[in-house]
Amino acid sequence: MKATIKENRELVPRYFTMTLSEMGDDFRGEPGQFVMIRGDWGSDPLLARPLSICRFLHEDGQIRIVYRVMGRGTRRLSEMKAGQTVDINGPLGNPFPRPDESRRVLLTAGAIGAPPLIALAGSMAVSPLLIIGGRTRNDVVFISDEIRELDIETIYVTEDGSYGQKGTAVTELARHVGGNDLVYACGPNRMLAEIARLSEEIGFEAHVSFEERMACGIGVCLGCAVRHANGTYVHVCKDGPVFNVTDIDWDRL
Repeated sequence: MKATIKENRELVPRYFTMTLSEMGDDFRGEPGQFVMIRGDWGSDPLLARPLSICRFLHEDGQIRIVYRVMGRGTRRLSEMKAGQTVDINGPLGNPFPRPDESRRVLLTAGAIGAPPLIALAGSMAVSPLLIIGGRTRNDVVFISDEIRELDIETIYVTEDGSYGQKGTAVTELARHVGGNDLVYACGPNRMLAEIARLSEEIGFEAHVSFEERMACGIGVCLGCAVRHANGTYVHVCKDGPVFNVTDIDWDRL
């Protein structure tokens, strides 16, 4: 389908927010799902880019995407202006399982892993605790506007100590999480693997969303395969991007 860019602006260096409109009232999605987006820029780059949905605005089918410029595709996307259109396929993938809000919910984000967790927080009746970590200040403050708008209790953590606590998202999670808590996370694979080990040690339930490069987004190209704990392979785009931490063979990731 076609969507119109309502807004596309830089938040901090390399991090952008894009609001897409005119997608129709029948566009429905859930936190944790993603879309494949491609601008009308010719054949370079050829493939669409997978981007998580940060907010479902429910106004004329509007959604908000928050993304980081990492290569040619996201750079070209960042150069697009309000009023231009993009091709969009989605929502795709499996969402986060609905949280049991009688339990304490902690969201753990590694930098650009924050947007789908913002969508989840916005869908909850009870505000969770969000822990967002990154290397530097820009890797955590880019999402601050969304956090303030939704009034989410948040702990910021940076590896260089330039903003918030000094450390990592996982070291901070370990300080707060208990065995009966429910954890949702999105970030680099190394971070997710550390959360899986922490879950096994402490006993909390955890669901993680993978950040993977994708070519098709529907399980055809088989380029985003990860090894399941049962020895088979699953595909992040079709079988995920959200998995229970017990589903993944973390030693062979």
